[in-house]
Amino acid sequence: MIINHLLLDVTVVRTLDAIERLLGPSESITWIDAIPSGIAFLDKGREISTLQVDDEVAMEISMDREVSCFTHDGIGFLTGDQNGRINHVSESGLEEVLNLGSPISKILSGRGCAWALDEAGSVTWFDKSGKYKRIEGIEEISDVCHHGDELAAMGVFGGLYMIKEGSLIHSSVPDEGLAEIAGPSVFTPSGVLVTYRRSLDEMSDDRPENRIECWSSDRGHIYTHEVDNPVASITAHEGGVVIGDEMGVITFLEDDGGLRNVEVDHQKINLIFTSDDITLVGSWFHVYGIRQGEVMWKAEFDGMPSTFSRLDDGRFAVVCENPSNNHISIFALDPHGPLLEDPAEDYEVDERENFIYEPEHDSRFEHTLEETSELLSQMAIEVSPGAIEEEDVDLLVELSSMAKKINLPPVADAGEDKTLKSDSDGTLVVSLDGSRSYDPDGEITTWEWIDEKQRVIGSSSSIRVKLRQGTHSFTLRVTDDKKSTSMAIVTIRIT
Repeated sequence: MIINHLLLDVTVVRTLDAIERLLGPSESITWIDAIPSGIAFLDKGREISTLQVDDEVAMEISMDREVSCFTHDGIGFLTGDQNGRINHVSESGLEEVLNLGSPISKILSGRGCAWALDEAGSVTWFDKSGKYKRIEGIEEISDVCHHGDELAAMGVFGGLYMIKEGSLIHSSVPDEGLAEIAGPSVFTPSGVLVTYRRSLDEMSDDRPENRIECWSSDRGHIYTHEVDNPVASITAHEGGVVIGDEMGVITFLEDDGGLRNVEVDHQKINLIFTSDDITLVGSWFHVYGIRQGEVMWKAEFDGMPSTFSRLDDGRFAVVCENPSNNHISIFALDPHGPLLEDPAEDYEVDERENFIYEPEHDSRFEHTLEETSELLSQMAIEVSPGAIEEEDVDLLVELSSMAKKINLPPVADAGEDKTLKSDSDGTLVVSLDGSRSYDPDGEITTWEWIDEKQRVIGSSSSIRVKLRQGTHSFTLRVTDDKKSTSMAIVTIRIT
């Protein structure tokens, strides 16, 4: 990841020492849903279980055939399978609802009704009696969210659709020939739809590239707010919304117009959850706790957080998925638990000799001496001495002089993020390689490797550091011969 802004002063965040594993890691869990006071999960495609306080499985429902997804409806669960069947299951048994004939990828339960999204991107409204209606006039849908009897559907080509029960009430699609991204989206407690949209083509004064839009069922589009970076996650709470972007920044956007930014990490914010006075943020393999605009603690897990749910005892259930093997683990986290002081990291640094990365030459511009002479002769014939006016020559001289004064910044490249296995002693020597950094109109004169505590730990293009188990971020800052700088960040996870 390449960034081109100044380093911010970073306060060292302490580690939360209040994590309990409730389940896993498991390779047989295929679907997860947050329910009131716990987590429901689908095991081996045939058993739905709920996990609540103290590792207590409050409910287990076994089915005689596999399902692919489910949603909690307050009494039991609506399930969908690869054959398009939708059933209602509970501890009382199974009740068939309807068969759509197409594999079901997601179900949402609303007020007195529900919606099914199939693998073809079609949305169907239905009720428990089996009455249903396929939503017409929409493109292929990639995701949906709901509030009461209203549904928001985000199209694969950037269209946004608001649906009330089985009827389309509002739509917004990109202009012909243009491409957009719609989502993530969320409804506020009052029923206002808040959605992120990004224009991928030409810009316009009335349509920022990255923007948050607000919609209501009565008035349609009501507000647009421009944001700096692409948005990765949104959640709503009483009084506003919380937005997480791909650069690791959380934005608290209040209903009264108040706005506050909190830089959490340099990784994408994948998940946000608010409850009472605390906001939980999932980024990379970490969960961060934010209170009153300040990052209070962090906790590291063996997978990437994908779901949060509040438990009755005040703790939070955290569902994590390991990207290397898709194993699911469930933890309980106490946001008010004890904190540990992170030990000072002592790096054993081995610096290598600097060298400058030279981009590959484009063979289209390679000519022999004879070819070059012939080309120049042809140009001399085609351009007569009087073809270039004196004022044109002056303009060329001026442009040449201006070009010499312009300094293009260097390009910093810290390498790819990595997850590596430690040696038997829990440490590993890792190479940090910035040798692919280059300067397009000069040369790099200074390399600086900076750790999370803003210490310069190396001053060559590539260094070797000995790391303990955990997640470590390093910033490479390069400076060229005209004193312009650029930075890049690399994250190394040692397991």
